[in-house]
Amino acid sequence: MEIYRIHFYDIIPPPFDGDMAGGIVPAKDVQKIFEDTFGFNSILTEEKHPNRFFAHLFFRDYFQKIPIFLQNFTSPIESIYISATFAKKIKIAHVSFLSKKHKAKTGENV
Repeated sequence: MEIYRIHFYDIIPPPFDGDMAGGIVPAKDVQKIFEDTFGFNSILTEEKHPNRFFAHLFFRDYFQKIPIFLQNFTSPIESIYISATFAKKIKIAHVSFLSKKHKAKTGENV
């Protein structure tokens, strides 16, 4: 069985686009999610918007805290790219863990 390892420097830093700033410093449309944590207003007023409170909360808190910590060791721009790459590495490790757990549970050997 061959094991694929993804190293930190193998992950290309993602390009940052416009909605990243709107999520870190909440824009008006994202601020609605933080005001209505569990989406009760969308149920009561029939306003159609998905409630992704915890995804936005993690995204906002991560990018408000981790790059600031990394600025003790790197430049401000590098700290953002390193924190984004680190978050991507965590996501890949999590998906890999879930995949292995699923394969172990089902007995699948691919």
